[in-house]
Amino acid sequence: MAEGTSGTREPEQSRFDYWLELAGSILLAAAVIATAFCAYEATRWGGVQATAFASAGSQRNQSVAALSTGNTQLSYDATTFGQFVFEFRGALEDPELLAEARELAGQLMRAEFLVYLDEWLASDPLNNPDAAQTPFELDSFANQSQLESERLVAEAEASFQKAKDANQTGDDYILATVFFASVLFFTGISSKFVNHNLKSAILILATVGLIVGIIRMSTLPFH
Repeated sequence: MAEGTSGTREPEQSRFDYWLELAGSILLAAAVIATAFCAYEATRWGGVQATAFASAGSQRNQSVAALSTGNTQLSYDATTFGQFVFEFRGALEDPELLAEARELAGQLMRAEFLVYLDEWLASDPLNNPDAAQTPFELDSFANQSQLESERLVAEAEASFQKAKDANQTGDDYILATVFFASVLFFTGISSKFVNHNLKSAILILATVGLIVGIIRMSTLPFH
């Protein structure tokens, strides 16, 4: 009877060992694949980060150049407008002289600014108390170079934020690999133990690490 009982337990133990080894192999394979995928994604997001940072730097440089151009244009517009008012102030009250003065102004002033000069003249600034004192005070007044600078600043900030988000995503993928590394560790050391209960407990820990890592990885964006 003792021999029969021993003979029965040995096949059962062999089957249990088989399932433990199979579970360990599956955990190892899953952990290796997940680790490789996380490393791949972290590398891809690192590339996104580098590109976004480069774009942000380029856009900031362009915005500075556009702002400098806009300031130069405003300075020129202010100078030519001052000369216009100084030389042709009397013409503002005479339609014929005003037309001649406007023609001369068109030879000196920038086309972009002439639009606002015409709007200002049409408001009859000398007789209309509600009129703007200068074209620069019109609600519609804008300098396209300065607007371009503002647009580029906004784009640079968006690119910089994109780079920060990509960096964080890459770090999160690296963090996920820590869980998968724990799976590799626990599965590896489980083979060193003979006690089935201890081996099973270690594989359970490895399974928990794998599940947590997969959940963490599934919440991250793919690239």
